[in-house]
Amino acid sequence: MHIKYHPDIDALYIGLNERVKSKTRQITDSIVLDFDVDDKLIGIEILAASESVADPVAIAHEILSEASERPDPEAIRAGRRAMAAARKAKHSEKSKSS
Repeated sequence: MHIKYHPDIDALYIGLNERVKSKTRQITDSIVLDFDVDDKLIGIEILAASESVADPVAIAHEILSEASERPDPEAIRAGRRAMAAARKAKHSEKSKSS
């Protein structure tokens, strides 16, 4: 299992195994499930993760650190800055459209 946070698109991906994705199914506006050719669940993607997950950057780094070495604190700070910038940009877009 692996967990990755992509701050540029504000998505948290939980990979359950290394099988090849065959199809996806979006079950809500923010949850996408990935399946293999045998229709077995292989991954879960959480879109707009910073809005629904307490701290996606820390979660991804915590899982990584359990599997290998401690994460770089600067990488965590950079991810959090990117998350804040994404939230600010999204809020700005909402304000302009209102």
